[in-house]
Amino acid sequence: MFPGMVITYALMEALEQIAEDTPDRATILKKARVTKVLREGDKAIGVEYEHEGKSYKEYGPVVLATGGYAADFAKGGLLEKYRPDLLDLSTTNGDHCTGDGQKMVFSLRTTRLTSGYGSGWKRNRHGQSPSASYRSRRPQRSPC
Repeated sequence: MFPGMVITYALMEALEQIAEDTPDRATILKKARVTKVLREGDKAIGVEYEHEGKSYKEYGPVVLATGGYAADFAKGGLLEKYRPDLLDLSTTNGDHCTGDGQKMVFSLRTTRLTSGYGSGWKRNRHGQSPSASYRSRRPQRSPC
């Protein structure tokens, strides 16, 4: 197992423990799909999501942890936009790795891709374009 997976599993176990011990602090919903970040001005105040065929809204702190986009081979997709050099390569990621979470966050128009690897978004404090900040700070690697 690689170090990132060890960290991920430890975080998952800690969150599961919090949800079990104090369900008023955290709830884990499996197979729920966040469709929108709710905002007041520039502040995220909650999310809208779908679960078992129904839509819900949940208000409170928002932390988005999304998967990569290594299977986003669509015309105009994230690979084409940020890593066109990888379009001709295959991926070990599943068909679900299309960057839906990143696309949702990017639609907020307040963030830029700076983490490389397609695994996260955060504000680029240098004002560089996403591809410029990626190339200047990261080795050439797979987006996931």
